[in-house]
Amino acid sequence: MIKGFILTLTSALLFCGLKAQDKPADAPIHKEYTNLTALSGVKAEYYFKEKSCVFFSSDYNTNENYRYRVTNSTRIYNRLGLEMNAGGRWYLGGSVSHRLAYDAKHSMATIKANATHRGKIGSIQFIKELSVEYIHHFNSTFFDTNKDVQVGIGAALYKDFEVAERPLGFLLSYKVILNSKLQYDIYKDRNIDFTKLRFDVFYGITKNIYFGIFAMRETEYFYPPGTSDAFGNNIYFRQNNVYPIVGANLNIVLHPENMENYTPGLPFR
Repeated sequence: MIKGFILTLTSALLFCGLKAQDKPADAPIHKEYTNLTALSGVKAEYYFKEKSCVFFSSDYNTNENYRYRVTNSTRIYNRLGLEMNAGGRWYLGGSVSHRLAYDAKHSMATIKANATHRGKIGSIQFIKELSVEYIHHFNSTFFDTNKDVQVGIGAALYKDFEVAERPLGFLLSYKVILNSKLQYDIYKDRNIDFTKLRFDVFYGITKNIYFGIFAMRETEYFYPPGTSDAFGNNIYFRQNNVYPIVGANLNIVLHPENMENYTPGLPFR
């Protein structure tokens, strides 16, 4: 069952990655890069004896030009959630979050549910996640509804080493958000909404405090609106907005002894 899940997940990730550059095949791809965005954040986690936890995280963004889902220039991202051990290596989670935009009318609130399997490949942790997220846009610029649902598929590898008798961990993660808005021209033939490629380095300063730095590349896939020639013919023009991001975060862990093989950076941000 687990092997089948891993195979299905991996195949889905590869399929989505290929389909992101799909039809029409001859449509050019234009990439736009924003200035480097710097994020800082803090996360507090409280673990129960049954390996479950509650957490709260808050991230601050320094770049007003950074976009999330076309319109939302997130300034502060707050999240409150719960991760429950469902038996063995399986976890079920849920969270509520709020993205406060630089322009407050473009803020959004979300409710997320996720299922995670924390397996291993030798000494390396192999984490897989399937998530469903309900999004409420306080103001919708491109869509005729303020509500949206998105499905995400993620995978990550984690390995730590002992340095000065404390853990030094490396987390490499990749997440694909499937496109649920194909009825809009702005997303014409783009089968995924956006992707996140992220690399974290964590160091356990104490058993309760982990300091992390990370580099991330977010890519948003869509068609620019109104791309047509002088005769009104549609010009197929695929655009990828690329957001390079670096940041630092502080993880405060209460009762880490209740979580076997604690892995910072989970669930996926």
